[in-house]
Amino acid sequence: MIHINLKKLISKPDISLAMKNLVAALDPNIAIWDAKGTILIGNANSLEHLSQKYPIKTASEIVGWVTGSEKAELFVQIISYIANQELEKKTLAIETLEKYEEINFLYEISSKFAVCVGIKEIIEFVISEAQKLIGGTNVSVMLINEETKKLEIIAARGQENNQKTVMEAGVGIAGHVLASGEAEIVNDVDSDPRYIPGENQINSLLCAPLIAASGTLGVINISNANPTHYTAQDLKRFKALAAPAAVAIENARLYEQLREYSRNLEQQVAQRTAQLERANQELQRLASLDGLTQVGNRRRFDEYLMENWQRLINEIAPMSLIMCDVDCFKSYNDSYGHLMGDDCLQRIAKAITCAVKHPAYLVARYGGEEFAIVLPNTSARGGMYIAETIKIEIEWLKIPHIQSSVSKYVTVSMGVSSTIPSEQYSPQDLIAAADIALYEAKNQGRDRIVFQALPD
Repeated sequence: MIHINLKKLISKPDISLAMKNLVAALDPNIAIWDAKGTILIGNANSLEHLSQKYPIKTASEIVGWVTGSEKAELFVQIISYIANQELEKKTLAIETLEKYEEINFLYEISSKFAVCVGIKEIIEFVISEAQKLIGGTNVSVMLINEETKKLEIIAARGQENNQKTVMEAGVGIAGHVLASGEAEIVNDVDSDPRYIPGENQINSLLCAPLIAASGTLGVINISNANPTHYTAQDLKRFKALAAPAAVAIENARLYEQLREYSRNLEQQVAQRTAQLERANQELQRLASLDGLTQVGNRRRFDEYLMENWQRLINEIAPMSLIMCDVDCFKSYNDSYGHLMGDDCLQRIAKAITCAVKHPAYLVARYGGEEFAIVLPNTSARGGMYIAETIKIEIEWLKIPHIQSSVSKYVTVSMGVSSTIPSEQYSPQDLIAAADIALYEAKNQGRDRIVFQALPD
């Protein structure tokens, strides 16, 4: 119940001044009292001159009195009007706050339901929220079996529950709630003729229907083994939980049905298109491979570098790039012929692939006798380590090269660069830095690895 404090109301400067002026103008012997008998306006010493006592009423209670002559009735009318206006403002404020809290509660609950996919997950969440929201020793969710049309307990929490409980519509308190579609409070189940005793001791309960667009799906119960007086406010909150729960359960059922249908359809489509899919994959693979070396081609290199650059911007993770060039390859072709040159490139590509074993790394032919290795989620130290491994693998090949100015065997020069991708740079900046490092490796005499960081 909302109470009006007459003393606080009368003490407002504008009202207090108006009342004092009115008393002075009409009858100095008039006095205004609050419900506790405290004089608010007027002189208590003049009480013997006051012959009448008039109550100041709001819609819900007597909040004070006016004593005095018949003119006091005018004060009663004015103050009662002001008090009722104050009561209306407070009532509206409380209703607005309750509505806001209800909307906020529904929003929070709906947001939580949105991340639940399966029916089991949704029901477990409903049970947890019901216990936190209302409090009780037992909570259960009963849904209608679509085949038998009977209520069955799907999930329960609290004391030992009989998961096999089955109930006809219209039988028991839950059955009546299901049939009527109206939530109920029963604070003394033993006095309710509809109550069907079970294995658990129950004193009080709340039961709400789960109503969705397709109809009533079942009910949710919360009960307490101890004497508890559930209130209308408890029922209101319980219904507020049941409403989005029903929608979530219905959506989950539709989702499962759709998923099952989709699964069957996908299997049929997969069986009919398996050959075409394999052919498409083979075409995509061939389109991404260099025909000679069977590593990624330049197009695949550009795509892969850009894909991982964008991903690592979001993850704030490093990326390294190795540019690898076969030393003195023109003289190798001139000495051994182009067929041997092709064979040399194939063997080097295979050696690089053996050194670069991580499935996230990409080996690609960048052009001619130059290879590029993209190393996502790899620091500068990791990039240098992999470059050293590649160099060792190629040295083990011991491919003769009598015209090399570096060694009697085929060697490679490598430039390495590394950065954490950001909007400040682009993949081309990483390539440019690795190219600078590669040029420096050649300039220093070839058959070596040089690192070049991106400029600040």
